Amino acid sequence: MRYMRTRKGFTLIELLVVIAIIAILAAILFPVFARAREKARQSTCLSNVKQISLGLAMYIQDYDDSLPQTYYYWAGGSMSLMPWTLFTYPYVMNWQLYSCPSAGRSSSTYSAYYTPPTSPSAKLDYGLNAHLGSPLHTQAHRLAQVKYPAQTIIIADCGRAEETTTYNGSNSWELYRTYHVSRFIPARHNGGGNIGFVDGHAKWYTLQETTGHDGVDFEWTIAPTPESHGIYFLRDGSG
Repeated sequence: MRYMRTRKGFTLIELLVVIAIIAILAAILFPVFARAREKARQSTCLSNVKQISLGLAMYIQDYDDSLPQTYYYWAGGSMSLMPWTLFTYPYVMNWQLYSCPSAGRSSSTYSAYYTPPTSPSAKLDYGLNAHLGSPLHTQAHRLAQVKYPAQTIIIADCGRAEETTTYNGSNSWELYRTYHVSRFIPARHNGGGNIGFVDGHAKWYTLQETTGHDGVDFEWTIAPTPESHGIYFLRDGSG
């Protein structure tokens, strides 16, 4: 008489070994997937900054080499803020470009801070270099006043809209060091941030690359020199 041989199930030790292997693989792969996902977001953000920088460059060309104003008065006697986004939108034609995929839900909307005739409600995660405008934000500077356009920041990753103010305290989404953590551009992309320059190009920089070589906070000086640092936040109008 032939007997059927029964197959034994997994032992408890074997199951524990399999579970341990799966846990180890998950611990190895999940961070890899997370880094890959953030790398994709970083690339999308850099593309946004690049397109906006090119839009700003086209704006400057169309307006006789004038940089975007950082303050604006609406007709009718009432004063409202005219953000740089409305100057650049005709050149990019996509409100989503002003939203960084890594910024999260905390990013502010335009409509919370100004009341123009047509107020868009969209996220804003990038800041304009406020100091490219005039001291009172009533008249823009000319491109000729920027001594190093390929090294002078015009737009960069920034925090919430209400945390990016001009140097006279007006909430107009302009990147300014005072309200940023440690006075640096937010390092939300693998320890760095995306920066666009006056000449239209954009690049990702580490947090360390946006600080002074002597270890002191890079204060975005008004009159930078090539010897002091390779990246400038403010225009150089005096040499």
